[in-house]
Amino acid sequence: MPGRVRDEQRLAGIGARVCERSVLVTGVRCHGPCESREPHESRESSPSREQGSAVVLMVMIISVACVAALAAAGVGHARITGNRVRSWADDAAVSAAVALSEGHRDPCAVAGRVVRADGAGVAACTVDGEDVTVSVRYEYRQGFGMMIMKTSRAGPVACG
Repeated sequence: MPGRVRDEQRLAGIGARVCERSVLVTGVRCHGPCESREPHESRESSPSREQGSAVVLMVMIISVACVAALAAAGVGHARITGNRVRSWADDAAVSAAVALSEGHRDPCAVAGRVVRADGAGVAACTVDGEDVTVSVRYEYRQGFGMMIMKTSRAGPVACG
């Protein structure tokens, strides 16, 4: 009988019921008086049913944070590229204005060479007196892809 008592204690530890010296698994009907070795718990408040919910919540929070960080990095990279294209437009406009002041026949061709060296293209180039206005376009291929266009004007400053 000592082996049977140990079996009853072991099974009672996992939620089994002891009925008239026979061991039954939880959920099986007893014929006769039954006693439970554990207090009765409802299935909804059972800690074993709620285990792992914090892990799922943390995975979701980390996923949202990663997506937000990637989106912020993409926006930041696009802004940096936009500033770079504005710098290219400034360089092209100044180069064209210098070429115009030195008597070059086609300052827009000079602007085009400067911009192509940076990997962009000239969208528009106009000469108004001694001022040159250059619009530079650059195809930004990161993310969804877009066209970045910046315009710059250069010319002599009036004295006085």
